[in-house]
Amino acid sequence: MGSKEIQKIQSKSLIVQSLLYLMRKKSFHEIKITEICKKAGVSRLSYYRNFESKEDIVLYYFNNNFEKIIGKITAMDNISYRQLIEILFLHFMEHLEENKLFFRDKLIYLISISTDEYMKKFLKVVFKDNDHDDFILKFLQGGIMNIMIGLMTGDENHSVEDIAVRIDFIYKMLSERTEI
Repeated sequence: MGSKEIQKIQSKSLIVQSLLYLMRKKSFHEIKITEICKKAGVSRLSYYRNFESKEDIVLYYFNNNFEKIIGKITAMDNISYRQLIEILFLHFMEHLEENKLFFRDKLIYLISISTDEYMKKFLKVVFKDNDHDDFILKFLQGGIMNIMIGLMTGDENHSVEDIAVRIDFIYKMLSERTEI
């Protein structure tokens, strides 16, 4: 990786961290790009080389986190659906405070966009032979998003392990009844 690529990654990281810092002080919608640049110590030109909008920063944040999960699960041999869900929720819980900020500021649709894109990638790792029902997985993905929302609002209080066991049970139960 060249020095320009390293510098680009560092700039993006500074911009993301600055946005998160500022979101702890005020709403996402009140934050100006100038404030993000000042806090990050980057020029507006550098900002616009990396992002087109503040929403792009949030998507980059989630995509970057999901890439870390991809790295974890690809390194594992024969990962199960339950293990995938557990890793996903452990990572989500490690970043719960940031996730709550996104929820507070009504940015859940960005979490959903990123989750939708990456769940497909996660499932390719788990189901190498593509032996799964897309409809069931989309249905479960909606449930996963609702559980994440519950964790952000405090309405969900199950442990990560319990969540993974329950989702895996539902997946197995629905998969056994694929013939309609």
